[in-house]
Amino acid sequence: MPRGVLQGEPEVLGVPPYDRRPGDPCLVLMRAPDTGDVVPAAMRWGIPTPSDPRRPVLQVPVERMRGRRMARRGRCLVAMDGYTQRGVKRTPIAVRVADGVSVAIAAVWEDGPGGPRFAIVTTEANELLAPAHARMPVLLPASMWPSWIAEGALTAADLALVERPAPPAWLRAQAVRGTQSRPSPLPVARQLADWAPGSRFWAPREQRTDLATSKLGAHPHALG
Repeated sequence: MPRGVLQGEPEVLGVPPYDRRPGDPCLVLMRAPDTGDVVPAAMRWGIPTPSDPRRPVLQVPVERMRGRRMARRGRCLVAMDGYTQRGVKRTPIAVRVADGVSVAIAAVWEDGPGGPRFAIVTTEANELLAPAHARMPVLLPASMWPSWIAEGALTAADLALVERPAPPAWLRAQAVRGTQSRPSPLPVARQLADWAPGSRFWAPREQRTDLATSKLGAHPHALG
C-alpha cells in the first residue's frame, strides 16, 4: 500500500475506505495551530452546536466558505478512497475513487471541551451522483491539499476551484444491496500505521487514547 508522509506537504495516497458514523473518530490531516507543521489528528465527526449538542453539524455547504466567520475556521483533510451515502429511496450508494486517482475530503474543524471535531464540506453533486443525491463531499486532488490546509482564508481563485464538484471520471458509484458486506472501520491507530508509520497524533490537550482505539460499526450516514 502506498504510504503517506508528513514532511513538507501532505501526500495521502491509497487509504482504504472505512465506514464512519457521526461521532466516530476519523484520521485527518491538518496544520497544527501551535507549530504550523502538517500533522495527523484523530477527530470525531460532527461539530456540536450550543443550541442543541445532540445534533452536531456533520456537513457544511461550500458556499458558506465565502463568509467571514467560516473563512476563519480551521481546515483539514479526511483521507479516503471511498464513502457511502443514502440515495433515492434511502438505498445506500457506494462511491469509490477510480484507479490512479488520489483525493481527500475537504473538512473544517474546531476544538472544544470534548476534543477536536470536524464537519465535511459539501458541494453540488456531479452528473454521476446527481440522480441519487443533490449534494456530495468536496473531493480535492493532491494538487489542492496544500492550499486547503494552509493558514488564513482561501483566495477567491481557490474557492472557485473548491466549489466545483469532482469530475465524474474520478469516481465509480453503485447501489449497495442489503445482503452485501460492508467494510468495517479499523481503529484510527491502525489507519495511522498504514498512512504515516512512525508518526504520532496531534492532540490539543491530552492524548485521547479512546480516539485511537475506537472501533464502531457502519451507519446510514457513513463517511469513508
